[in-house]
Amino acid sequence: DKSKAIHFLQFGHYTAEIFSYDRTELKFISALSQEFDLTEENSFQTITFLAKLLEYAPVSVSFNQAVPKTTTVVLKGEDGTSIT
Repeated sequence: DKSKAIHFLQFGHYTAEIFSYDRTELKFISALSQEFDLTEENSFQTITFLAKLLEYAPVSVSFNQAVPKTTTVVLKGEDGTSIT
């Protein structure tokens, strides 16, 4: 199992970066990259990335009269994200 492989790094400065191409299930709360140093005095580091599981709910939009077929409805989230 490659996920259990331990890689030993030389002492030095490193950046841990997380890549996620599917952002439909998680919203990252922490930065996507974190810097850390490995030294003789501090040779073990734990890097923590914080994420929040996204929950979805159906939304229905209706109008009290007919609107043109070219009408676009845009929903804006509290974080400024637009959904059309």
